[in-house]
Amino acid sequence: MISQGWAGWGDKDTFLIALRSLRQDYYMVPHKLKTLFINGTNHGIGMLQADPSKPASYEPMFLHSNIIKWSIRGFLCEGCADQAIDPVAVSAFENPKSPIHTHLKEHRRIFSLKDMLAMNVDPEPSIWRSFEHVACRSYWQDERLCNRTREHMEQTFGFHFQKSWSPPIIGGGGEQICLRTM
Repeated sequence: MISQGWAGWGDKDTFLIALRSLRQDYYMVPHKLKTLFINGTNHGIGMLQADPSKPASYEPMFLHSNIIKWSIRGFLCEGCADQAIDPVAVSAFENPKSPIHTHLKEHRRIFSLKDMLAMNVDPEPSIWRSFEHVACRSYWQDERLCNRTREHMEQTFGFHFQKSWSPPIIGGGGEQICLRTM
């Protein structure tokens, strides 16, 4: 979606230059991307990119998590990596230097709800639903990670779960057990 006035040259810019050189038509999204910040900080966490099919108004289409990658293992896994061997692989839950460590420990939102509502979008609860599915009901399920994920969802977003941990289901899947209130 082209660099949209930001410093740097990459594949997006290469395509623009190539298309202009070949005198080919191209389209640029008329809306700048919006930077997302970690709740209560000035630390960027990603970008919301606009829907190119709606040039008249800004409508978010894509969340590009380019600073902190969203993954259940990277957020809440405890004991998944040895800090002495691979400090980068230690989860944000375990790493006090992570900009989202306190948010996870204190069950706070990662994105600012005020910012999300101003942009008419709130992807965070949906992302956590995906995390819960992976941690609790997929091939990679793990009881401790599942319990930690559900605790965060309950205390942060008001989710409720009908039952606790269940034994692994061959092939993943399982019944829908997550209920959302609010």
